[in-house]
Parts: sequence; C-alpha cells; structure tokens
Amino acid sequence: MKLKIPKVIQEVETFIYGSMLIGGELQQDLARAGIIKYNWSAGHLSDIGASGFFTAFYLMETDKIKNKFAIALGIPAFFSGLEIVGPLITKHLPHPFVYDYQDAICYFGASLTALGIKELSKKLFDKKSNLESRAKN
Repeated sequence: MKLKIPKVIQEVETFIYGSMLIGGELQQDLARAGIIKYNWSAGHLSDIGASGFFTAFYLMETDKIKNKFAIALGIPAFFSGLEIVGPLITKHLPHPFVYDYQDAICYFGASLTALGIKELSKKLFDKKSNLESRAKN
C-alpha cells in the first residue's frame, strides 16, 4: 500500500482544526465561568477551527469536486450567515448571539487556508511522484 502524503497532510490539518474548535469552545466556557480572562483567542479560536475543520474535512473526502473554491467560500458564507441571523433569532434569550465581523474574517481565512494547504500539498507531492515515475522509465 502506497502512502498518500497529501491525504496524510489533510488528515493532520483536519485534526488540528478540530482541536482548535474544541479548545476554543473550552476557552469560551472557562472565560464565561470567570476561570480565565477573556481574550481574542478565546473568542475566535473556535471560529477558525470550525470553518477550517469543515472545509478541510469536506475537501479531504471529496476529491472529485471540480470547483473546490466554491466549497472554500460556501462553508464560511454559511457560518457568516448564521452570524447575521443568529442575533435576530436569539435577541430575547438571556445570552443572545452577538454579531462580530471578526468572526466572518476568521471563517473565510480558515477555509481559504484549508484549500491552500490541500492544493499546495497535492501539487508538491504529485510533482515529486511524477518526477520519480519519469526517472524509473
């Protein structure tokens, strides 16, 4: 069985983004409980993790999609839409959503980074395997 390095890179990337999502949510819970002070990382790490995780996972599992850029923009657009609609729906709750434009930046940045990592790893290692196969012939 041949090890596919781009796939391994994507699996590691997905794991890192998933860890950021869980860690960011934990930080937010600790900040709400007053155990730690709120900081930028506590507010945005889970946003980066969520968008990056779903984009990286989707791109990793679907190699046959022709327009990967649409996926990399569709996922953060969905999350950004929730950011806009969320405060309208939850305004009467004790802890309503609050719109933060930095969240949208985190969503798009993470998704485009996930796409970039996939494409870069694929080009680097596919080029290397093509050179190796030419050298054998």
